[in-house]
Amino acid sequence: MVLTDDFNDNSLDTSKWDEYEYLGATVAEQNQRLECLMTSEFQACGISSKEKIDCRNIDITVRIGRIGTPAGWALILCPIKTYTQNIFDVRPHYAIQYSMGQGVQALKFGQSDTERKVLVTEGVEFQDGMRLRIFSAEDMIRFYYEKGSGWKEIYSEPYSDVDYDCYVYIVGGSSPSNIGSCWFDDFQAVEAISPMGQVSSMITNITTNYVVPAITLYVTSTLLLSVVRALRE
Repeated sequence: MVLTDDFNDNSLDTSKWDEYEYLGATVAEQNQRLECLMTSEFQACGISSKEKIDCRNIDITVRIGRIGTPAGWALILCPIKTYTQNIFDVRPHYAIQYSMGQGVQALKFGQSDTERKVLVTEGVEFQDGMRLRIFSAEDMIRFYYEKGSGWKEIYSEPYSDVDYDCYVYIVGGSSPSNIGSCWFDDFQAVEAISPMGQVSSMITNITTNYVVPAITLYVTSTLLLSVVRALRE
């Protein structure tokens, strides 16, 4: 386990998290979940991991839901810690978000980019309890969502132009048209189990279990034949 939290004790674990509150929004662990409370436009709040996480081999998931009707929910990887700036304007970062009126979006603001880019948008109707996911392994980063019927990948690319060591942000935000509050739950960041990694393990096992014994048998047989020939001569 790298970092997990079910937000069930109604008290934010400050050994794991720092609060992020922008333009007067407030965040609180209550009602056995993490609630982001926004009362005016362009506010944002949430939490960030206390320490950076090595994102080269990580599987991060979080569950999201509505209290009112916020502009969006986001799961962000960012190498910079900020308390007073809009996290989406901070470079560099990767993110997956649910944006009201748009759907699920994967985003990137690379070190060489001049502005944040929406990598893909998939129009998906919102559902309380749906989940967002960032999966990084084998130098690839992948973005998923889940609405009760299994994970669906919406985008993948080589992990590039964003630092590997990042803080993990969980953020809710408002806009002029969507000012309601939202919640997060069941956060989990664990070591990634990649199909490519499993194939690599299989190759290692084949090499160890079959190739090495075969080479050993060949060498032993060759040596015995050499001894036999020497005795005959």
